[in-house]
Amino acid sequence: MTGLEKLLAKLDEENRAACEAVLAEARREADRLKAQARQTAGQQADEIVAKARKAAADQERLARSAAAMRQRQKSLEARVGAVDEAVRRARAQLESLGGDAFYDAVARLAAAGAMAGAGTLYMTGDDVRDMPADFADRLNAAVGPGKRLTVAARALPSRGAVIDYGDIEVDLRFSELIAADEDALRTLAQRILFP
Repeated sequence: MTGLEKLLAKLDEENRAACEAVLAEARREADRLKAQARQTAGQQADEIVAKARKAAADQERLARSAAAMRQRQKSLEARVGAVDEAVRRARAQLESLGGDAFYDAVARLAAAGAMAGAGTLYMTGDDVRDMPADFADRLNAAVGPGKRLTVAARALPSRGAVIDYGDIEVDLRFSELIAADEDALRTLAQRILFP
């Protein structure tokens, strides 16, 4: 081998070594970049999974909250329905009072609503016709001294009575008394039904 061939072979070997060094460095850099990409991808995947888990937990919490709200709404509707039914039954029971129970209720209401002086207690014609013979005496005993009520018939839209003092009327009809105190009656029904 001549000097030139040796020189060329040496240069070729140095170039090959330099190329291999560059290739080795490029491979190391590629491996480092791949590892870094894997690590970054892993971190990003972990972040994505964490965000997805948080979103799922938030959605589950919202769904549970909505379900609980619907349950409370249904419970409230049931309670309101029960109170409505209790008020309806109380109204129906008062409207259907008969015999002495009706006249005792009217006497108690009249005693509470009577004013000093003379007045007329009006009831429906049927109620006046069916009243016990001693009702007027029992009524005036219940209203007390200084108060006097005579009993007469008058068309009334609902059961109960009205006391007329000329320019003042005291409405003792059951439906009106319930309507006037319906909030208190509802509160009482709630306390009884849902202690």
